[in-house]
Amino acid sequence: MKRTLVLTDGFVGQTYPEYVRQLEERHLRVYAVLPGDNASKQDLEGVAHSITILPPMGGRRGPWRLPR
Repeated sequence: MKRTLVLTDGFVGQTYPEYVRQLEERHLRVYAVLPGDNASKQDLEGVAHSITILPPMGGRRGPWRLPR
């Protein structure tokens, strides 16, 4: 597998330590793109290489790219 795309509504829940270990063993990186209106970035902060927040659907300006 070279690339995988996972689409969610922005809520992914807590990451399982076993999954995180397997990602690290296989040298896989997670790049997260979350919706601006419903971004639960805390769940991915420990595993994502980068987290990008899309602009809100309402047209408000928000943080599009958050530092890791």
